Parts: sequence; structure tokens; C-alpha cells
Amino acid sequence: NALSAVRGSLDLKVKSTSGTLLTGMTLYGTSSGINVGIGTDTPQQKLHIKSTTSAPTGIIIENTNNAQSLDLDFWNNAGAVQGRIRYSEGAGALSFSPNTGTPDAMYINYSNNVGIGITTPDAKLHIDDGAIKIRNTVSSQTATEVRRNINIASYDGGGATSTGKLIIETPVMTTGAMA
Repeated sequence: NALSAVRGSLDLKVKSTSGTLLTGMTLYGTSSGINVGIGTDTPQQKLHIKSTTSAPTGIIIENTNNAQSLDLDFWNNAGAVQGRIRYSEGAGALSFSPNTGTPDAMYINYSNNVGIGITTPDAKLHIDDGAIKIRNTVSSQTATEVRRNINIASYDGGGATSTGKLIIETPVMTTGAMA
């Protein structure tokens, strides 16, 4: 690799609408290979994007075919995909898979419902086939005192009476049983 051997850079210059010559992209040779910089002439990683404007900086992944999935894949050292973040255009959903050999770990659908272990969440948070663990580690208290810090309370409409960390709010009932 001639570029990394000389530890130099190759700049692609572009002209702004005002006529100023700007560095648009830099290929920068390092002792460990080539880094690509967009908006910087000293990229610190394989891809380094830098913006100096107050507008958001982003990356666009686009497919002009209808209802396609757009993936951001993470590969292992054996040259195979290991993890994935996927946007499914047809469903309008995001999924997160730290291990692509197993079902999605987390799924966010078009209605902003979040599924953990399920790709059809029917509530704002839907956890399938698992448990929720809340742990409060306090070194100088007894087990009884630690348990007091993790409470589940019901909201009665007049104000919460619990000082706990988790509150479950239910509607106020005037007559009959809750459905």
C-alpha cells in the first residue's frame, strides 16, 4: 500500500457555491492502513466524519427500491456478519441483533412500541419470555433496607404515597372491578 507506506494523504478538493476551495474528503495513510476523512484532513479512524456547522451531521443509507431493509452490519474476525441494526422500510421498524444467528433482541415498531424478545410488541414495552431485574446495590445497609428502596406502588389519582423507584399507574376505579 503506497499511501500508508509514505504516511501521506490524498485530498479530494471541492469548490463551494461561493467559489472557495474546500477539502471534501481525505485519504490518510497511517502505519496501520488508510483512514478516510470527510470534513477533516486528519481522520482518526477508518471513517471519520466531521462537521463544523450547527446543523445535524448524519449518514444517509438509501435504497430506491420499495420496501427494502437497510442494514448496518458488524462483522467478526472470521469475516461474517455477527451483529446488525436493521431498518425495515415496509414495516417502518428498527431491529437490533447483537447475534444475527438468534431472533432480534430488541424491536421498535412504527407505533413506537418496543419489543424485547418479540417482533410484534402490542404495548409501549413488551417483554417476551423473560424477566425484569431491578437491582439496587447498597454496601452499608441490610437486605431489608435495600428491599425498601425498590417498591412497586399503585397510583390512586390523588397522589403517589410510595417513595419507591418503580410506580405502576392504574386508572381510578369508582365501582366494580377493573377489566
